[in-house]
Amino acid sequence: MKYIAAISAVICISFLPCCRSSADTDTSIIVWAAMGTDEIRALKDSADRFERETGIAVRIVEIGLFEITTKLELAAPAGKGPDVVSISHTSVGTLSLMGLLAPLDHFSGLLACYPLPLVTAYRYRGVLMGVPLTVESYGLVVNKKLVKRVPETWEELFDEAARMTADTDGDGQADTYGFLTDPTNFYFTFPFYDARGAYIFKDRGPSGIDTADLGLCTPGGIEALTLLTYLTRSRRLIPVGITYPIITDLFSRGRLAMTVYGTYLISHWKQRGIDVGYHEIPPFADGRRGRPMSTLMGLGVSAYAHNPGGAERFITFLLAPENLRRFFELSGRTLVMADPGVYRDEDFAAVPYLRTALSIASDSYPFPNVPEGDLIWDAVSGAAETALSGTLSPREALCGTQERLSAVIREMRQ
Repeated sequence: MKYIAAISAVICISFLPCCRSSADTDTSIIVWAAMGTDEIRALKDSADRFERETGIAVRIVEIGLFEITTKLELAAPAGKGPDVVSISHTSVGTLSLMGLLAPLDHFSGLLACYPLPLVTAYRYRGVLMGVPLTVESYGLVVNKKLVKRVPETWEELFDEAARMTADTDGDGQADTYGFLTDPTNFYFTFPFYDARGAYIFKDRGPSGIDTADLGLCTPGGIEALTLLTYLTRSRRLIPVGITYPIITDLFSRGRLAMTVYGTYLISHWKQRGIDVGYHEIPPFADGRRGRPMSTLMGLGVSAYAHNPGGAERFITFLLAPENLRRFFELSGRTLVMADPGVYRDEDFAAVPYLRTALSIASDSYPFPNVPEGDLIWDAVSGAAETALSGTLSPREALCGTQERLSAVIREMRQ
């Protein structure tokens, strides 16, 4: 894998917004935070209380999520990076390979009560390289005005959706829909693949993810794409070319009964007068249930931290149940925290979908955190598009895609 040359570091490093000055000492740490406004406010509150308790000052620098890898690569080896960095779990593999994260296996005891998939998401090659804070996943979102009884299986849902899909303005095109998803969006369609035993990379357990073993060109993968193709081309339940911006707009206007989505737009839809229900992804009639994907945000310690002891003390402080609780409260009480012990009955009463969101996230499938994972999104989307257009069969589309992916991955490993 090729990284930015050293000469680029010399040129760019002076322009980074959060370089440590010579005045910094072991009584201070720097945190790079790629978080939303509410989370930043909660993090600053934690930093203030940590400083009062320990005497270690915390300087929080807001940074874009997609800037972290490049800027950390430039700043950290020069001694001008952070001590603590907020990281998506999907970047753990890349940052670990670059030698930019410090191992945190000694934090495992603090995470003993966390759902195992959420902790595993921060392990790379068996080593814990970060700790999870929050998790996002998705479930079945329904307009309760239109859906009086939530279907118990996918087959029931498809039948009910077909009944509800209609052309209400007489122009020959459906404008009200029972169910929609983007069949080319692998993040949201993954449960169809997972239910049939397809996989992205083979999980070898303690030894980690085997990126040489892809599971798209498998009977399960082909069966899943065949179903999506059937729903689009044959049954015409899902229009060709549908996208999530269109889906969210239709749901906002009361013209869509059910979709697969996260919780982040529920408050928006409620403000639009939509009575929203949130449920777990249904199983198929034969009992097979696919897991939804998830993404996590957490914290890591820089391998080049100026004050690694202070960095670890800050993370330990933040992970204390009472401090996570305050983080949750100050960030709006709608976050799905990785620690299920944060919640109280009052939270579930105030936010009715929160218990379901927590259950979904706890049993979700965090996207593989290996660098090769970045190749998957466009590849699977392209395979789905060619199958949906009729250019290739689902088998040809997936198997050709997997063959090309395997070749690229072999080249990356050289």
